[in-house]
Amino acid sequence: MRFSATWGSRDVLDTTLVTRLVPPWREGLPATVLALDYQRILGVLGRPGQQPARDRESVVVLGLEPTPAKVEGVRSKAERLAERGWLVQEASGTFSRDDVPLAAREFLAAVVAA
Repeated sequence: MRFSATWGSRDVLDTTLVTRLVPPWREGLPATVLALDYQRILGVLGRPGQQPARDRESVVVLGLEPTPAKVEGVRSKAERLAERGWLVQEASGTFSRDDVPLAAREFLAAVVAA
């Protein structure tokens, strides 16, 4: 959606597009629809054969400083990916790609191969 308004004698166009950063997963939806930060997290947490990852480990692999703020940011984004069907959150609070949808698996395979 785009919004416009009149301010004084000039028309102002707000070029902000209203979008959802993490759409719910559905068949045929490629992982490239996700914002770049979410694609990176999906790539780190969804590596084939990887054990479920803890938040702090994921932050380090992403190349971020393991401060509480960065850990919390990655954790909240991983939770959002799990809520929308892109990842699986284990009972222990870790995240994995077990039973992750096919579109996400294909994307991860391409990321790992690159």
